[in-house]
This record gives sequence, C-alpha cells and structure tokens, in this order.
Amino acid sequence: TSQNTYSQTVTHTGNSSVTYAIGSTNTCGASISGSTISFTKAGSVQVTATVADTDQYTYATKTATYTLTVSRATGILTLSASSGSVTAGSSATITVSSSHGGTLSASATSGDTGRVGTISGPSGNKFTVPTTGTTAASVIITVKCAQTDTYAEKTVTYTLTINAVYSVGQVIC
Repeated sequence: TSQNTYSQTVTHTGNSSVTYAIGSTNTCGASISGSTISFTKAGSVQVTATVADTDQYTYATKTATYTLTVSRATGILTLSASSGSVTAGSSATITVSSSHGGTLSASATSGDTGRVGTISGPSGNKFTVPTTGTTAASVIITVKCAQTDTYAEKTVTYTLTINAVYSVGQVIC
C-alpha cells in the first residue's frame, strides 16, 4: 500500500515542546514521528498533543485531542476506447488501465444486454465480450475497479455496437 503523511502544528504559550501520541482509535494504519503522522490506508486516527510544564514557567500540562480522517483516493480507470463495434456473433475486446490494484470486473448494464454472453477476464488488462444473434443492437458495458484500502471504487462505461450479420445475396433496403 502507499504511504501518506500529515504534518501537524500546535500553538502554545511557553517554551515547552509538544509531544504527539496516537489515541484509542487507529483504523488507518497510522504512526507518529515527531509532528508527522504517516498512514497506510483510509480510516481515522485519534491524536493527542501534550504540552508539559517546564521549570521556568508555571503553566499546567495541557492536552488536546482530535481525530484525523483519511479518505480513499480517487484512482485512475481508463479504457483504450470508449466505444467500438463488432459483427453479431463475434467478440469484442475491451482494454483497461487501472492505477490502484482493485479487482476489475465487467458487465452488460444497459441496452440489449441479452445480446452479450458471459464476459471473460480480465486476462492481463483485457476483457472479452462475446455477442449473440444476427441483428443489430447496442449495449453499454460497465467496467468496475473495486474499492481497496486506499482507493475508492471507480467505474467507466464502454458502448458496444453490434452490427447485423447479412447473408451473401441478401438485399438491404
């Protein structure tokens, strides 16, 4: 997983240093070094900042607690083309590129969805979309990259035009 950081600053009176500690909540894989919080995934972490009294000043020890929420990033999911066409009864190939490693899936989601067989893949970065029948149709294929610890779910669509099959000698009017 990727690692991100957040630097924090507490304003205080006196010359004491501030110490930071992780509290009772830590669902984002957080750790603290000095005033920098590192986290490895989305979630939240409770942080407590403490300023201690020193010998020179008579300020009481003060603490402040807050919760830092880490959201999932938006990954990149792209197709090599947003549409394509095939002859009915043949297969289309959809090439996908994703930046965040979530599980990829594809399904026919609207249009004449009954004209698409079981979509296979991904094989590498490609899905194979078999078509059925002999007449023209249009189908929307939705490709999804599942949510991970660090990235939100992402979807893109592909418009597949299925061209009719014509017999030799068939007259088209």
